[in-house]
Amino acid sequence: MKKLLTVLLTTAIVSSLAACGQSSTGTTQGTLPSASAAATDNTSSENGNPDESYAKSETVTAEAKKISKIGVSINATSNENNRAMFELAQQEIEAHGYECIATNADGVISKQAQDIENLITQGCDALILINADKDSTTTLVQQAKDAGIIVVTYAGGFIKGTDMHYELNNFKVSSEMFMILAAEMGFEGNIIQCYDPTSGACRMRRNAQDAILKEYSAITTVNEFATIYPGTVADTATKTEAALLANPEADAIWGVEDLVALGALQACEALGRDDVIMVGIDGEQDVLKHIYEGAKQIKATAIGDNATGMAGCVDNIEKFAAGEDVALYQEIPYTVITTANIADYYTPQ
Repeated sequence: MKKLLTVLLTTAIVSSLAACGQSSTGTTQGTLPSASAAATDNTSSENGNPDESYAKSETVTAEAKKISKIGVSINATSNENNRAMFELAQQEIEAHGYECIATNADGVISKQAQDIENLITQGCDALILINADKDSTTTLVQQAKDAGIIVVTYAGGFIKGTDMHYELNNFKVSSEMFMILAAEMGFEGNIIQCYDPTSGACRMRRNAQDAILKEYSAITTVNEFATIYPGTVADTATKTEAALLANPEADAIWGVEDLVALGALQACEALGRDDVIMVGIDGEQDVLKHIYEGAKQIKATAIGDNATGMAGCVDNIEKFAAGEDVALYQEIPYTVITTANIADYYTPQ
């Protein structure tokens, strides 16, 4: 009798366990797939979570975009740095096998806005906006985004809605340049400040100036004026000459780019003021020549590596189109040029 009860009890337990292992549809739960099933499913990942890998694959497929035509818009090519950016953008786009539509607004803000609108309607898959004015283009950037167009801003300041923003670290580069200039002054003296308030890059550089001047209080601003672009050199020369005549005690011109430095230098030469010093940013050939010949007044400049910047720009457009993660801020590398390394960057003609 005891043996019979034991057998009946064992059978009941086994049946109960089997029932617990069945779902309402009759399939077995809580079992791992076989090795062959996992291999066929092709959803395994390096972190051992097949669900995450599968989701990532689906996301890339869903976000992937076809690129065939890229538009380039620039505000003006009135200086060497801008021309280099414009030409390199076209070269890189074509080298990657895409059609390129390039427009130059010749310094007219409203024309660049119209250029961008035209590029959108022409069916560009991506846009590279060089030195675009944010106030007149923010709506257009959103219009491009709504049309599924990848938007890259290159130099000139960030515009809301942009997928990638390429820029010199203007706070960093201008801090380096104006620390060089402050040291040349012995961290004291009188200066004239000038910059283009319509340019994002120039505004950032002016902000860096002001941060330095806040710390080195023995440097005093005796005059300041706004410059324009295009026409920066001639405009700066005229305004600097007037500022120096009104403030002959000035020791330095704190401008924010090479074109300003060249205009200031012209004014100094016209007035016979070879004691006034300055720096630049952009690596214009006339500035490099001046530094090569001894940097008597223009003490330094900085050159952005736009070849590397533009190559990376088009590469990242491809990655973004494929659904890959791409950082929003992309720093354009640069080199500070003084008499110590000028021979590597300038060859006398």
